[in-house]
Amino acid sequence: MTPSSIVPRAVLTALLILLTVAAAQALPRYGARYGQKCLLCHVDPAGGGMRSAYASQYLIPDEMSLRRLDMEAMEGIDPALSETVSLGADLRTLYRYSPEGQRKAGNNFFQMQGDLYLHIQADEKLALHVEQGLSGATEVYGLAFVLPAGGYVKAGRFAPAYGWRFADHRQFVRRYLGFAPPGHSDVGLELGLFPGSNASLSLGVLNGAGGRLMDGDNRPAFALRAELRHALGALNLTLGASGYRDEEAAVGSVRQVAGPFASLAWGPLVWVGEWDWERRDEEDGEITALAASQELAWQLRRGLDLRATWNFYDPDTARLTGSHRKIGLGCDLLASPFMGILAMLNHESYESGDAFAEEDHLQAELVLHFLY
Repeated sequence: MTPSSIVPRAVLTALLILLTVAAAQALPRYGARYGQKCLLCHVDPAGGGMRSAYASQYLIPDEMSLRRLDMEAMEGIDPALSETVSLGADLRTLYRYSPEGQRKAGNNFFQMQGDLYLHIQADEKLALHVEQGLSGATEVYGLAFVLPAGGYVKAGRFAPAYGWRFADHRQFVRRYLGFAPPGHSDVGLELGLFPGSNASLSLGVLNGAGGRLMDGDNRPAFALRAELRHALGALNLTLGASGYRDEEAAVGSVRQVAGPFASLAWGPLVWVGEWDWERRDEEDGEITALAASQELAWQLRRGLDLRATWNFYDPDTARLTGSHRKIGLGCDLLASPFMGILAMLNHESYESGDAFAEEDHLQAELVLHFLY
């Protein structure tokens, strides 16, 4: 055995050991488990990105992480630079390994995420937010809670509120439908309402020029999202639906994406799922694609989850163009309020067709997540 082969084999062995003992930050899982809206843990009402002061200083160190901090240590966690200005960060580094004969481009190390957040709370109702990512993804917006029913107005560059905002942007409903960075953010206006403690509704009017500074036409895009949460005894249930529409005048086509999302949480078990259909105009007619992402997590103890995922994508449901499936099994450990470890073993398979030329393969992944 050569020295060059020892390290990859050792990494794969470590991953397999982790899989046997039993958890990445798939943000919808926590909302489902607690039966709460995203605003409980994030400064963005749509979820994702910078965590709220409550989440950073109390919820994560006291209830979510494996390592529980005492009150004195928790008081020392303060992302605030002043009474109005706060900082935050997310850093994710990935290592991938495929067995001999199945190696794909992109193996070894990859910096998945490097985001720095700056949040300015001007007063009780008005905030300014800046997010700069390593990939070039940028979010810059103002947020004003001035609408009835606890509603808000958001204006600037941001990711449209659509479906579940999975932290892992390789989930197929993010990766294949244009909701993954760096091209996921757009410039526009978003209105949100919270009609009751268990419901939310948002409408976004955007340029339809994701990832670009300027729009190429004068036809806006629209994003609509509705969510309803309900508790049935010990069972927390979430049902919702999203829609996105963009008319591209330059090519005379319309792109429409819509579908339901849902979650169930019962004790230590949490399931999160989303299905989306994308309809778009092509030269040879209308095409309908289907994307689906599912996650099942079992909490073995606080901060430690056994995790299974299933993803599916068919770029054209009416033709035999092929499809892509991905099944994953792994564990997610939030070891401390500032560090998480994700270990996954994924099997990706492809149905023959014109859309995919890749071969089936097995891949092990290890992600180190530093957060603040």
